[in-house]
Amino acid sequence: MIDNVLKLHDPYRGMGTGFTGRVDIWKTSLDVWKRRPWFGYGFRACSPEYLGHYAGHNGYIVVMVNMGIVGLLVYLSFVIHACLKLVPGVRRGDKFDIIVFWYLLWYLTVGMFEGVAINFANPHTILFFLLVSYVLIRGRLPDDAGPPGRADPPRERPASAP
Repeated sequence: MIDNVLKLHDPYRGMGTGFTGRVDIWKTSLDVWKRRPWFGYGFRACSPEYLGHYAGHNGYIVVMVNMGIVGLLVYLSFVIHACLKLVPGVRRGDKFDIIVFWYLLWYLTVGMFEGVAINFANPHTILFFLLVSYVLIRGRLPDDAGPPGRADPPRERPASAP
């Protein structure tokens, strides 16, 4: 019964290709990318409507098909830069930086198996880009900006002359 339900011996199941058929999907997507490697086909072009069931299943390949190698490099440079800016806070034990750092790493890992790299209908994508944006600009914000407890304590005013 389990064999019948899970289709363990069905040749069309996709397990032989690895990752339940994703390897074949990735190969097809990369073949599509090779036709326009530099700038891709345009934002959201790698969708089920365009590629059928071959649409993505890897956030980085989806970005390459959509925006080419240039778009992938821009995307990765922002993310890597944000992660590197978090490292000093992680080493200091800053809880906010630790949580954000691990969230970014989780998101990047999920992106290897799902096409979630840039999907603004997904709340994780929105949170991801908000956190990356915050990390990249927080050194430029005034001292009193940012999450509660992150600003420097107020400075003592100098005693005024009589």
